Amino acid sequence: MFNEFCTSWGTPRRADLEQELAIIKQHQVKYFVIDAGWYADQEGSWENKMGDWTVSEDLFPDGLAALSKKVRQAGLIPGIWFEFEVVGKDSITFNWVDHLVKKDGLPVTAGTRRFWDMTDPWVQDYLTQHVIQLLKDNDIGYLKIDYNENIGVGCDDESLGEGLRKQILATQAFIQKIRTMVPGIVIENCSSGGHRLEPSMMALTDMSSYSDAHETWSIPIIAATLQQHMLPVQAQIWAVLHQADSIQQIQYVMSATFLGRMCLSGDVIHLSQAQWQSVDDGIAFYQRLKTILKKGQSTFYGRAPQTYGEPDGSQLVIRKTTDEQLLVFHNFKTDWQVFKIEIDWQKWQIDSQYGEMTQVQKTATGLAFTGQKAYCASAIYLVRR
Repeated sequence: MFNEFCTSWGTPRRADLEQELAIIKQHQVKYFVIDAGWYADQEGSWENKMGDWTVSEDLFPDGLAALSKKVRQAGLIPGIWFEFEVVGKDSITFNWVDHLVKKDGLPVTAGTRRFWDMTDPWVQDYLTQHVIQLLKDNDIGYLKIDYNENIGVGCDDESLGEGLRKQILATQAFIQKIRTMVPGIVIENCSSGGHRLEPSMMALTDMSSYSDAHETWSIPIIAATLQQHMLPVQAQIWAVLHQADSIQQIQYVMSATFLGRMCLSGDVIHLSQAQWQSVDDGIAFYQRLKTILKKGQSTFYGRAPQTYGEPDGSQLVIRKTTDEQLLVFHNFKTDWQVFKIEIDWQKWQIDSQYGEMTQVQKTATGLAFTGQKAYCASAIYLVRR
């Protein structure tokens, strides 16, 4: 998929989105997702305007449906971002305290956000009109549900914990209502990149944003670690692309997405032909991994780095099925490690590869992954003979 957040950073203007769409439709991308900010006011308040859910006339002078139609005509599925459980301080709804979650009789306020009382039938009706009906009216096929703040220990009820439990169950009932009223919609569980990565929410949704660490060297480390917590087929991993990126950097972030669900973002308009070729090569490699990401089992090699900011060492993830093997290798800053993997070449053959191949040596008994450069990656896909 393509998500434009790390392209517009909260200002998704129609003209810019059309430029991005013109580029993205040339590549093997299925979803085109408009992230936060489509409802911003004239002052550009997108971080604190959640709750009213009115499409910005400044950003979308022809409305959202016109752009959604162009996305469909380009052969992609349009998507949009919501944080529907909260209201921001710059929204009208921030002061509708009769319908907000309370603790000790006062609205729960966390930073610049308050929270709808999801157990209130009036709130459910309001969100049906302003969320579900908007999805239907604009032919949206992908929904990103965010949740960047939380109620805390609980809210008014027979106990704080019981109040919190009821709120979460009411939220989940609303998500189920979305599925019923918008058949076939794909739903992403974002939640600030992490604090809703738990079974009941992941069971309700198609995929989850594994982290908001979109532009750090630690992306492959987090992606590998979270395979022990969630299925790769549900773990959305971002490859944020920049005009200044070397081919090696593009290969590094693209290879991280081989550990889950690939999401592209960033400066897609200004990438060179060579940069796009590297991205396309990564997409082509990724297309071969559908079965192994769904059905494989993973083994991890490497030690935990001393820091995620500038990680050192190396990491190898091997994912296997009966008939496939995926090997994804990342080098970090320094102190690289060597991994020697035994492979019976009479039973296995290399189907495809991606990335920096100078650090991979094929031997009579297998493959050796050795450190050659800082922050580079290699991926190899094997199939049974």
